[in-house]
Amino acid sequence: MRYSATLALSAVLLLSGCAALEEELARRQPDVIVDSARLGAISFDSAELLADVRIDNPNPVSVNLAGFDYDLQLAGRSLLAGERKRALRIGANEAASIEVPLQFDFADVRDIVRDVGSRDEIDYTLALGLDIDVPMLGTRTIPATTSGTLPVPRLPSVSLKQLRLDELGWSGARATLELAVDNPNTFGLDLDRLEYDLAVNGEAWLSGEEGMTANVPAKGTGRVDIPVQLDFATIGRGAYRLLTGSSDFFYSLNGNLEGVAGDDRLGAFDLDFNRRGAAGIQR
Repeated sequence: MRYSATLALSAVLLLSGCAALEEELARRQPDVIVDSARLGAISFDSAELLADVRIDNPNPVSVNLAGFDYDLQLAGRSLLAGERKRALRIGANEAASIEVPLQFDFADVRDIVRDVGSRDEIDYTLALGLDIDVPMLGTRTIPATTSGTLPVPRLPSVSLKQLRLDELGWSGARATLELAVDNPNTFGLDLDRLEYDLAVNGEAWLSGEEGMTANVPAKGTGRVDIPVQLDFATIGRGAYRLLTGSSDFFYSLNGNLEGVAGDDRLGAFDLDFNRRGAAGIQR
């Protein structure tokens, strides 16, 4: 059946004039359309763009997709470009679809994200070229393009606002770490768990893990209070002098923050943080 259809097509083309031949060849070229582009997954670290591409074959014989090239641009700058092998047969006078997944890390687009400033979305353009083998035409690269916007989730930051001294003794102290969680996003954050290591003036003081129920509003700051017990035998008598003095201290705060984002596209998150700065003591 395929050979007879190919011979019939060849006969039509041979009996036609040059103008008719060119018109017939153009008419026989498959159409490539990007039906949709959507987020397959997104987090504070990475995103995946999925493009659904449809190939319409107007020929009385099947055609074959060999692969495609792609160029994903964000804010007009090329981010991902390359080519992939993808074998697919499209039957005579039929259509078939393929899914094109493209994943990237936000760390790789730090400069682009910085250039868009405070915008919560970024423009993208996806250009594709599909290599399709068409009888009488040979292999043709057929282009398709789509564009839209992607959300830009921004990392929240954790800092030590101050250390509140609740009770001071000769061997130790009870205190509260007042942490600030800054959320630059247009959605809120529900915090579930915090793991931390705190060093003060270069000396390791505390480490721990806290379960919590706290909310950080969109474009806002949330406060997290962590009660701690300081043991001078462990962290040194210098801690006593610091707690009874008037100077601020330098700290290093590292850890992990878990919770759920108020945007269904992100869902649960698990973020490492590392912050250095200066803080004071409230007595």
